Amino acid sequence: MQDAVTIRIQSDNGEPAVELINARSLAITDMLKGQTLDRASLILRTLLGLCPVAQTVALQYAYEAARTDTVPGTVNVHDERLVTIEAVLETLRVFTQDLSGLIPATKTNPAILKTLGQLRTQLINLAAQPWSARDSISTLLDETRMLTILWFTQHKALINTIKNAYSRFTALGTFPAQSLVSAKTLLEEHLLAGVVKELQNNASFALCPRINGQHRFTGALARSSLSHIKDNFTVPDLVTARLAELQAIGAGHASPFTIHSVKVAQGKGLSLVETARGTLIYFVQLDDAHERLAQVRIIAPTEWAFQKDSPLVMLLTHYCRQHEQMTQRTEKGLLLIASAFDACTRVNVAWEKKHA
Repeated sequence: MQDAVTIRIQSDNGEPAVELINARSLAITDMLKGQTLDRASLILRTLLGLCPVAQTVALQYAYEAARTDTVPGTVNVHDERLVTIEAVLETLRVFTQDLSGLIPATKTNPAILKTLGQLRTQLINLAAQPWSARDSISTLLDETRMLTILWFTQHKALINTIKNAYSRFTALGTFPAQSLVSAKTLLEEHLLAGVVKELQNNASFALCPRINGQHRFTGALARSSLSHIKDNFTVPDLVTARLAELQAIGAGHASPFTIHSVKVAQGKGLSLVETARGTLIYFVQLDDAHERLAQVRIIAPTEWAFQKDSPLVMLLTHYCRQHEQMTQRTEKGLLLIASAFDACTRVNVAWEKKHA
């Protein structure tokens, strides 16, 4: 099951305006209700197309936080390694394969794509095994880092092509640093309390999360030190941050793809996991026996970025007003802008007839 978002271009006082239709299904959370942890984890691994490892890990940590009588324990290093491997492979896949349909003259090494597929298969198999059989995680992380180094070495022309393709959006507009949010900032006491309150009392919050009523979005730029230095950012900054994060992983720096868990109350737990796309949040409430999932709410990175009146919508609207007639180049421009905010989610564009 894949997330999908539709960008619908409609008329607003004679000018093109953007409406985002987030088609993310609530079926997953409904299917998890009443399940044991093992059964729910199997459902996630089976159905999810995006970040199944991170999603499963997020569920497990929220579940354990809800069950424990004390503050959740230390994060298992193997879990963070698995999440890191998945995030790196996903980012490499996007840059190597997904953007090729939007950016002309992008050439990739077929061997890289083959290796990506092989490493991802190993990852999925390892993640599904019991801890006693996970001795190969460190080796897989090393292989993933080596592939990252090889990718930067062999794809310099591709990287420059991608940067040049996004440079045309520099003058499109800016968004403030205050619109960025990461797991680190969400764990601040005053912000965390607000998120927890909304998740417990407002079912719609998971599909339209806001902090103090304001739009936020997550990802590599939010995790970057630049988010604390600059006041405003452009679309190319999002892509540059993702490349820089990838390069740092290849160089052996500490992984930004972290795992956090919080005990909300007896039988209630929360987890925050940094993925390639951004911060993933799971909130779970257990049944009276503390064995099965009575309630599950998920805030995926897609929900942070794709909201009405968000910075993404503002930039898409500006772009549409510069290109009132639909052309293949215009549609690719919209998809490129959207992919800068959330590179992994499938996005469709629908135009009113008058703009087509």
